[in-house]
Amino acid sequence: MQSTLWLINATSVTMAIILLSSAVQAESTAQPCRQFSLNGYGLNNSKAMENCLNFIKAKASVFYQQQDPYHNLRHGERVVRHALTINQSESGNAFLVEAGAWLHQYHDHLDQLEKLLKQTGLNPATQSQLHEIVRLCRPHLISGSSPIEAKIVFDADAMDLMGAYGITRELACNLEVRKLPYDQALMQTRKVQHLFEEKLMTGTARAMARNDISVAHRFWRNFDESEP
Repeated sequence: MQSTLWLINATSVTMAIILLSSAVQAESTAQPCRQFSLNGYGLNNSKAMENCLNFIKAKASVFYQQQDPYHNLRHGERVVRHALTINQSESGNAFLVEAGAWLHQYHDHLDQLEKLLKQTGLNPATQSQLHEIVRLCRPHLISGSSPIEAKIVFDADAMDLMGAYGITRELACNLEVRKLPYDQALMQTRKVQHLFEEKLMTGTARAMARNDISVAHRFWRNFDESEP
């Protein structure tokens, strides 16, 4: 009888351990950033950061595929590349810059952003920082007092409006997506490009964009001179 009771108890303990382990594993899978600490160090934290960024990238990639052709996944990837390049000189927090760059296009969908951030399992303070970086990715909101990571992400997004590529991309978006008449689309393209050019927040981005800005200025001068 005692042996039977011991066996039952041992089996119950084993099952409880298995169930607890499964629950922890499920929670870790559901919240892949739970183990990451923004101020942490070491190999384990680096791996946790990589896993977290992969999760954010995967979620953002699905989001970009639902956007218009001018704010698609390729746009997101370019913004991330620009942000990482700018950050090499501006020295923002590496995680906030990369994650913020992937998420920047949520600035028009902050309710969706909040849901995504909760899914990550990041601590509330880090979620709040990312939310603010994305919210500020607008020329009328970004300012000199904004966090450096927000300035970097804003500039990285602005880089996609610079130069000949920026002109054609914005004009096409105004015509095809926003359905503006040609003259209005052209005027809005010029206005927005100039606004983002003037709003570049970091010296690094201004240096990176210098040639593209010069190209854009020459284009608009030639356009004005050739206009009937």
